[in-house]
Amino acid sequence: MEKMRRLLIFIICVIIFGLNSCSSEKVITHNKILGEADSYSYLNKDLTINEAHLKLKYKRFTGVDTLWKLQSESDSSIKITYDSAIDKGKINFLLITPDKKIINIFEESENDEYVTDIKKGEYKIKIVGTVTATGILEADLIVNEDINVTYYDN
Repeated sequence: MEKMRRLLIFIICVIIFGLNSCSSEKVITHNKILGEADSYSYLNKDLTINEAHLKLKYKRFTGVDTLWKLQSESDSSIKITYDSAIDKGKINFLLITPDKKIINIFEESENDEYVTDIKKGEYKIKIVGTVTATGILEADLIVNEDINVTYYDN
């Protein structure tokens, strides 16, 4: 009887731990997206970026990675043209507003543009990858001269 009980407990533990480890999707909370520090991993990352353009080829990307920070000195507008080809997994291309609102620009393969008015303050453009995303992203950032752009090439 004791052997059966131990075997049953062992089987239940294997099932519970097995189901938890089978999920390849990393849960990414709003706090991680809105946080100052990025947390991400890439198997391969080939990034070319400056104040106005980025080209990113990524393989098995998971996490949150900040690409650009925009500091607007007055009400203005921005335009982002992009071409995203996602081979595997999922990414979200996000605009974070000064009041911590998360705006999803895109989350699938597409070639389009995003135009929006912005107010004075700090904005961030981030990518979030789940399910070990693989693909290529190119984007152009068009801003007025009253917006200071910082790019992150780490």
